[in-house]
Amino acid sequence: GIATMSGLYYFAEDILPHLDVDQYDIHICGAEGMPKDLATRFKPWPQIKWRGFVPDIRKEILQADIFLCPTPITLGLRTRLIEVMSLGGCIVAHTANQPGMPEMQDGVNARLAVGGVELAELVRVCAHDADFRREMGNRARQTYEEYFTPEKAGGRIASMVENAVKGKVAV
Repeated sequence: GIATMSGLYYFAEDILPHLDVDQYDIHICGAEGMPKDLATRFKPWPQIKWRGFVPDIRKEILQADIFLCPTPITLGLRTRLIEVMSLGGCIVAHTANQPGMPEMQDGVNARLAVGGVELAELVRVCAHDADFRREMGNRARQTYEEYFTPEKAGGRIASMVENAVKGKVAV
């Protein structure tokens, strides 16, 4: 989709030049195909593995030290980030992902930055501090439990639908 591709281009153009790629094993998961011009940018680094669609994304998230979401366009709620939180993953993301998910707070349950240099630095810091990653992941899981479990989110959604039906909220 548009969000995924914009994130991949942002990673290639704005983050990758500031990242010591040879120190990491980077897996790109989720998209069906990659444009040739983008694939060419990743070719020099065998540490960057194009995985595309994976049948069990939860397994991939659980095995990752860091989940990087470089998407630089403001969208609504990012369900993939909620999934990472539910699994207690350490999130590093572009600040554009935060407005749709105000529960995600920099330094509390994720690390957020606006520029490629800053995102590369956050990856570096998180990669070299397992205790910090674990702490961020634990707080991300707490955030999930507080706001996004089916019981919590389902109740809010049901209330919104009931209010819309009663004419209290325009949909």
